[in-house]
Amino acid sequence: MYEKSHNGKAIKACKDFKLKYPDIELVSKEEFFRDSHEAKTLWYRTPETLLGLGHHSTPVDVWFVGCIFAEMVNQQSLSHGDSETDELFKIFKVLGTPNQDTWTGMNSLIDFKSAFPKWSPKDLTTNIPNLKSACIDFLSRTQHLDPNRRRMRAMYQMRKASE
Repeated sequence: MYEKSHNGKAIKACKDFKLKYPDIELVSKEEFFRDSHEAKTLWYRTPETLLGLGHHSTPVDVWFVGCIFAEMVNQQSLSHGDSETDELFKIFKVLGTPNQDTWTGMNSLIDFKSAFPKWSPKDLTTNIPNLKSACIDFLSRTQHLDPNRRRMRAMYQMRKASE
């Protein structure tokens, strides 16, 4: 069992691959977004949140799970920016700067700028060398830039794991 503290709560990943986060349902969507611009959650924020999307959805939770999973395995966060822009750029440096082919509709997000630096995606094993291929596959599904693809890819992975 792995254990990680997040905002004073213990997050546990058990051998049966279940993630246990006490009181997660007690946080309302309004509280999540009211707090989303505070540094305490910066390293777990999704690209769409950093770019101004104003609603909580399943892909946000999927991203969060992937961030916690990677941090538990790697003993450090995937990206540890010191501002919203720095966090976003650190994500782009690993996953690549999105374009209309990789993330349909990202141009409509309020804080997206076409002048963002252009990075190519990197292999996740360069950032987390200790992961086995199944773990890299899971992580790549949870850390997809396009929230719609993130949800579909994570659901596929969960179905595949239960077979």
